[in-house]
Amino acid sequence: MKGGADSFIHKGTNGRWIGVLDDEELALYDEAMSKLPTDYADWLQNGASALQN
Repeated sequence: MKGGADSFIHKGTNGRWIGVLDDEELALYDEAMSKLPTDYADWLQNGASALQN
């Protein structure tokens, strides 16, 4: 990964990665997420806020 950790967690802004994945990659992501228990998938997508429900 070019830039290492300095470029991976750089700004912490929402939406920074929108448009990086193509439709095929997004479909693979959705498929993988659908195989997880709902609470796990919710935590992965929403972080700590998923625990507050």
